[in-house]
Amino acid sequence: GDFHDSATSDESNYQISFGGDATTTPRWGFRVATSGDAENLYLDRNLSGTPANALKIEKTTGNTTIGGNLTVKPSSGNSQLFFDSANSDWYITNVD
Repeated sequence: GDFHDSATSDESNYQISFGGDATTTPRWGFRVATSGDAENLYLDRNLSGTPANALKIEKTTGNTTIGGNLTVKPSSGNSQLFFDSANSDWYITNVD
């Protein structure tokens, strides 16, 4: 597909679309925005209902935005979450 700036149920707006009952009714889709939105990469969800953005990856910085809550579940034991940035390090440990 070509460039698109918003989530839609039109499967032709996605470079890759998948899930669903047929190729014309996908549930998920990857799209690339226009240059007006810096050609960022998006993963959109619920394409057969009310489409919305689930993930955004910025082309120039690689910054990633998750649309919704982020849950980290370790396979066993206590969880540990580490955030690393140029300005600071953040640790969250023993999250139960």
